[in-house]
Amino acid sequence: KELMRVLILLFILVFLSSADPSDVCRFASRFSGEDLVHDRKIQDDFLHQVAYWEGHFHQDGIGINMKSGLTMVGHKLNYTTGGLGYGLFNISAASKECLHVILLMKTLLHDPRASLFVNHMHPEMAYETALEILTKKIASYEKFNKQFPGYGGFFPWYFVSDEGITGPSWGWADPYITPSLDNGELIWAIYPLIKVLRDHGHFDLANRYESQLNLMKINAKKIFYLGGGKVSAVTIVGNVTVPPEKNSYLPLVGAGLIDDPYEGELFSWFLDLYGPWENETEREQIWVYKRAKLESVDYQAPLGNITVQRGFWYSAHEQWKILLMPYLNIPICKRIFTNCERARTVHSSVNKIPGLYASVYDVGKVDWINFKYVSDAGIQQLAFEPVKNRAVITPYGSFPTFIIDLGVGLAWYHNVLLGPRMQGPYGSTESINVDGTAIAALTTWDSKITSLTAMLGN
Repeated sequence: KELMRVLILLFILVFLSSADPSDVCRFASRFSGEDLVHDRKIQDDFLHQVAYWEGHFHQDGIGINMKSGLTMVGHKLNYTTGGLGYGLFNISAASKECLHVILLMKTLLHDPRASLFVNHMHPEMAYETALEILTKKIASYEKFNKQFPGYGGFFPWYFVSDEGITGPSWGWADPYITPSLDNGELIWAIYPLIKVLRDHGHFDLANRYESQLNLMKINAKKIFYLGGGKVSAVTIVGNVTVPPEKNSYLPLVGAGLIDDPYEGELFSWFLDLYGPWENETEREQIWVYKRAKLESVDYQAPLGNITVQRGFWYSAHEQWKILLMPYLNIPICKRIFTNCERARTVHSSVNKIPGLYASVYDVGKVDWINFKYVSDAGIQQLAFEPVKNRAVITPYGSFPTFIIDLGVGLAWYHNVLLGPRMQGPYGSTESINVDGTAIAALTTWDSKITSLTAMLGN
């Protein structure tokens, strides 16, 4: 372990010594998109720059609360300088925890870039930092479960403080509700973490995370399964202070179902594998009910059609599931998801769009206080739903492309970073409009760390 620390430190020192001290945080202009596609050494240099500067987001009071070990959605930025602006998002959700847990786990596996993100000032100490955060994090989970047993181990969107989760955030407490999608993402981050902790001899910590996972296993069907193959997207908790066996749960009207092949499918897999099913027929109903929305569609490209899986909006966010589960180990799935990224990148290239689309906060004016979240960003030709927002792109629009072809993904990511004010002292900026005249002066887990997680590979 000591040798690995030394190697990581030397690796980072070499990287930092080669950086331009005059404007180091805006490093994209020192790279060529063409080189990033083909040159592995240049890719490595670029990835280390990304990990180092995104690591500035991983600080107390910006992207995390170090006392509780919990993520916070992000922070507003100064529109001009990219420094911290007035406004911390002291809320979070299981989806942000998912990304954090993955990077902490990779740090325990001595990944130098994950280590650089977790502790950019002292990467040689990142292993200890990761263990400290994981210990505080599970304590916060345990405290929440004890205080609010009605959630059955699942999480709403919630407020974060030094004491942990203080309660559900705006819009999640009247009525008290919890989402299956975000929790499904966290589940499949905790699952491999348990093995890594055990392999490294941290048995007590592994057991505590396993208890968290087991609590979710026990209660998943009761809280989210509606029967007939229907899985609730958002569930109303009857009484958050009463345990599930004595509680009542209802689907939130208008919130819909997890009945499509996108990121919510992660929760469907959890139910399939760990639900207390009466028989195989009942278990299979989840997949039967979902089939209606598993649809192929041809993207009409200049050099011929590309057959893909139709998206909801065809936002990159919908591909979160390939970040966590081994879909690409199945040849036909790999072909489909490869085609999905071919269509995504060809569409932007043909239409002269300088980046890729994903659900993200919209651009705003210099003095904006509240930002609008743009969910319906994507490709209309490949979507079930109307795509109303085609003016905003984001660095993380390329995260599924990294998984399919790292070099191509880096080239698109790099192109977005070249936009005005898209890099600053805390790494990449949330989003920019396609003509480069406005940004969302924010820094959040989704728009930053989804990309970094995908860059590091499975």
